Amino acid sequence: MKRLDKRQIVGWMAVGFSTIVTCFWAFWGIIENTVLCTDCALSEGVIRVRDDLAVEVKRDRLLIGRGNSEVEVFAGEVRHLVDALVEGAARMVDQQMPSQ
Repeated sequence: MKRLDKRQIVGWMAVGFSTIVTCFWAFWGIIENTVLCTDCALSEGVIRVRDDLAVEVKRDRLLIGRGNSEVEVFAGEVRHLVDALVEGAARMVDQQMPSQ
């Protein structure tokens, strides 16, 4: 196997560094600008679900607003809120399905 000289080592280090930066930049763009809800709209950090229902993304919390009401959900509570919403939705669907 041929030994690499300094110029080749620096070149491969540049390739690795640019690849890392590119991947990070792409990842950051995905998480910063993507709305997973297909019926939602993103505008200035606010995910608008419907006219009267919105989720505002803050640095350390989410602000969920409906009409004049607003609820703060801190980062550590988001997973629990999502779990509760899924559980509630599943129960609602179960209640609406006719028993077999």
